[in-house]
Amino acid sequence: MADPTTGRTQERPRRMQVRIVAGSLELEAALRQLIVGVPLEVAVDWSSDGESGAESPIQPQRYARRLPVPMPGHRIRYLKVETIVWIEAESQYVRLHVKDRSFLVREPTMTLRLLESRLDPEQFVRVNRSHIVNLEWIVALRTEAPAKRYVLLPGGRELPVSPSRWERLQAALAGG
Repeated sequence: MADPTTGRTQERPRRMQVRIVAGSLELEAALRQLIVGVPLEVAVDWSSDGESGAESPIQPQRYARRLPVPMPGHRIRYLKVETIVWIEAESQYVRLHVKDRSFLVREPTMTLRLLESRLDPEQFVRVNRSHIVNLEWIVALRTEAPAKRYVLLPGGRELPVSPSRWERLQAALAGG
């Protein structure tokens, strides 16, 4: 199709599908205006505590229930997250520990930071720069000194807890 002002041909607009879960009528009305081509200004007001200034309740985020683990023979095994006892960074990979074995995930996109964002923070807590633990599997907490604290897991495994993450871990275990 030729542009009458420049004489050059224009590409057809590409079709894009976007799914947005909206919690307010104002957002829905603004999106409808955007769809029909009306100029629209979108502004989001965030307070200092990270909560939205919007009146409507925020939709809960959906967290992973299973994680893919590549297996030999071009197979993929899906681990239920509740079976994971802890996760550790291992070089540039991630190792998922379940009760009686572990799985090394050699996917460049599977980082500890990505996993932390995909896991429910009420079930999993990062205890140091290399470990995330499942709160359901914690047996006890141990303190040797103010800077030497550990989380005890089944089988006698101990993982160090960073001083900066100690209070968050205690709050998560207390249910808050």
